[in-house]
Amino acid sequence: MWGDASQYPVTRGEHQTGPKEEEDVDMIEVERFILIGSLLQGSSIKVRGTSVPLLLRDMIEVVRFILIGCLLQASPPKPKLTPEKVEVTEGTSVSLSCSAAAPCPKLPPNLTWTPSLNDSVDQLQENDDQTKSVSSVLTFTASHLHHGQKITCRALYKLQQGDIQKTSNTSLTLRVLYPPKSTAVSISPSGSVLEGSSVTLTCSSNGNPPVQHYTWYKVNGREMNTVGTGQDLTFNVTESSGSEQYYCEAQNEHGKENSTTVQLEVDYGSSVTLTCSSNANPPVQHYTWYKVNGREMNTVGTGQNLTFNVPESSGSEQYYCEAQNQHGKENSPTVQLEVDYPPKNTSAFVSPSGSVLEGSSVTLTCSSNANPPVQNYTWYKVNGREIKTVGTGQHLTFNVTESSGSEQCYCEAQNEHGKENSPTVQLEVDYPPKNTSVFVSPSGSLLDGSSVTLTCSSNANPPVQHYTWYKVNGREMNTVGTGQNLTFNVPESSGSEQYYCEAQNQHGKENSPTVQLEVDYPPKNTSAFVSPSGSVLEGSSVTLTCSSNANPPVQNYTWYKVNGREIKTVGTGQHLTFNVTESSGSEQCYCEAQNEHGKENSPTVQLEVDYPPKNTSVFVSPSGSVLEGISVTLTCSSKANPPVQNYTWYKVNGREMNTVGTGQDLTFNVTESSGSEQYYCEAQNQHGKKNSPTVQLQVDYPPKNTSVSVSPSGSVLEGSSVTLTCSSKANPPVQNYTWYKVNGREMNTVGTGQDLTFNVTESSGSEQYYCEAQNQHGKKNSPTVQLEVDYMPQISDSGSCSRTAAEISCSCESRGNPSPSMEWRVSGLRVTNSTDRVISEEQLGNTGLRSSLTMRHSQGDTPTVRCLSTNTVGSSRLTLHVPSPQQHPGKRAHISRL
Repeated sequence: MWGDASQYPVTRGEHQTGPKEEEDVDMIEVERFILIGSLLQGSSIKVRGTSVPLLLRDMIEVVRFILIGCLLQASPPKPKLTPEKVEVTEGTSVSLSCSAAAPCPKLPPNLTWTPSLNDSVDQLQENDDQTKSVSSVLTFTASHLHHGQKITCRALYKLQQGDIQKTSNTSLTLRVLYPPKSTAVSISPSGSVLEGSSVTLTCSSNGNPPVQHYTWYKVNGREMNTVGTGQDLTFNVTESSGSEQYYCEAQNEHGKENSTTVQLEVDYGSSVTLTCSSNANPPVQHYTWYKVNGREMNTVGTGQNLTFNVPESSGSEQYYCEAQNQHGKENSPTVQLEVDYPPKNTSAFVSPSGSVLEGSSVTLTCSSNANPPVQNYTWYKVNGREIKTVGTGQHLTFNVTESSGSEQCYCEAQNEHGKENSPTVQLEVDYPPKNTSVFVSPSGSLLDGSSVTLTCSSNANPPVQHYTWYKVNGREMNTVGTGQNLTFNVPESSGSEQYYCEAQNQHGKENSPTVQLEVDYPPKNTSAFVSPSGSVLEGSSVTLTCSSNANPPVQNYTWYKVNGREIKTVGTGQHLTFNVTESSGSEQCYCEAQNEHGKENSPTVQLEVDYPPKNTSVFVSPSGSVLEGISVTLTCSSKANPPVQNYTWYKVNGREMNTVGTGQDLTFNVTESSGSEQYYCEAQNQHGKKNSPTVQLQVDYPPKNTSVSVSPSGSVLEGSSVTLTCSSKANPPVQNYTWYKVNGREMNTVGTGQDLTFNVTESSGSEQYYCEAQNQHGKKNSPTVQLEVDYMPQISDSGSCSRTAAEISCSCESRGNPSPSMEWRVSGLRVTNSTDRVISEEQLGNTGLRSSLTMRHSQGDTPTVRCLSTNTVGSSRLTLHVPSPQQHPGKRAHISRL
């Protein structure tokens, strides 16, 4: 046992009776939790001696304690590595996932990777069974240096805040496949090789799988030939071998690589004899030969002659001889051999040495040992199997480019005895990051919420030291991570965001092109747009367009119309086109967008339908009948969009129509005439106008214009029947008529009802009649009427004659209707107006006439005088008595009627 159970906390659940707290659990309690069968079969568990019911929600806690029990009794479970085996090609992005159970989320295990190849991403997650675990994802780019490495994920569990902990490891070994690397040629025997002897060149290379094919090439100036296959190349050296270069090509299924060129050092030369001459007596007895090379001096032979094959080095050494007899010795002056040989030890040097920054100038210098000195230097560039002459002279100066780092250069030194190539040199070209790009894993489309890893790749020398990740959303750019790899869970918004990396070394930095993730998600932000936008004129065509953000794009669009609680399918496809009606403005439409991952409805849209005024009508306030003199308001109502802008009021009276106002309301005081007039309004907006039906006011007023009409009209014959009719203008109509007769100052009620019928008498013509008309609002008397009664003339008894000595004067009054005429007859003869007989008349009102006759007479004459009155109805006469001469003057005469 590696942990102390009494130090592991247990938390009470919702079923506790006391306050929530943490209590220590002793080992017996822990063992109870380990007994899974007892927990599942029993109805309760005991914590600190208290029986607690085991509820369904407690099962998660039970599982947690079971896991803790396992940890307390044995080693913790090994972390799980995914995948369990890794075999990848160099340059591939590798993601290793390590997960370990976290029975106590408050003290989750700590996961570490050995070796730490890159940054890792750790997170605590909930499993499908509601237990917790910790996962760590290590992402890196596979290199040949990783081949055979053992990758270990270590889970460290702590039981408390102290030192009690336990670890558990899981490992795997990386297998990385890569093309040949570090390809090189070794020579056996090493050093210089005697002309005509055998030499073996061996090609060595590191590759996985191992190299399958070796190919040997010989370079002589611009000429390159294949000279063999296999890992070893054996041949006999010739004089020309010293001027040739050899390299090998190693190849496996993942690629190939060339070695640098090598050049054999071939020894060959001529024989020379040195003879020592000295004058001595006795003659020289001993000759000794010495070779001087710098400060070094060696004995190389005895005798008067010294014969040897001159090597190339002989040209730099000096020889002298020492002659000796019994009397002494003497040294000769030194001699130095003039040894001619072709170029040897040819090599190329780079200045400046070490790495060279791209774009800077570099000088290659060719060095070679030759006698006579090298006469011609030629420079070659090797790129793959291609060899090109790039210059002459001992020095070659040029500006390096990035590609210079992948090319090899060598020089050829030549004198009259031969030529030799230097080994190739390869420049170490430093340059800032180039060809920076981002790779997405997994490639293709990603489901919303899944994990993705972005890997930054860049060509740089020295290699990239810092990677920085940026997210671009519109004009906004944010730093989101560092390191060669960026791992995250893709939200839907990632599909609209762009990512790029910045690769940086000591010489500069470069951004990759942006990449946009292909994120699959169901339709979102679904909306409907109306074209043309804004208000739409009734009857015109409108197009609704459904827009939705989805990946893959929306496959099915369905349109629905909502009218109250009714929903109807009205079309399919991204666009819905129809002619709008007025009712379209009260309906709502929405679209449903669907792809393989789900569907979403847009918010409803309601069309703004413009139409000219409709259903124009007039409302009267107060409604019903209106008492004359009261204020009334007419309100014009019309359905229009945009709303009515102008209201105009018209009054119609017969054929006459007049504008009487503007505005939605027309207010005025009603008069009696208002009831005979009609009103209507005209409603107008920018799309048209519409008149309302006419309305006629119901105007109440008391009787007016009360009058009496007589039937028969005109004059009435005395004794005939006449009907008086009372007429009055009133609303409501007259309810009561009352008739009155006025005779002087006397006024009497003579009847009721609209008509009054009676027989006329002569006196009726002197009487006046009027009627009183009455309704609920008041009453009104008519003007009085007087009947025109026709009757024959009636001569008044007041007629008389008077006499003087010279004249007789008579007068006569008559009344009749129509007004009568009067004529005089004297002694039976009609009297006409003359100097002797003067007739004068005086009109007495409309129906009376007074006529006077004055005539001269003879003394003693007493004529008979009559007055005759006539009208259209008839006539009457009166005979007047003329006094005799004996009677007193002026005495009335007797009247006799005829």
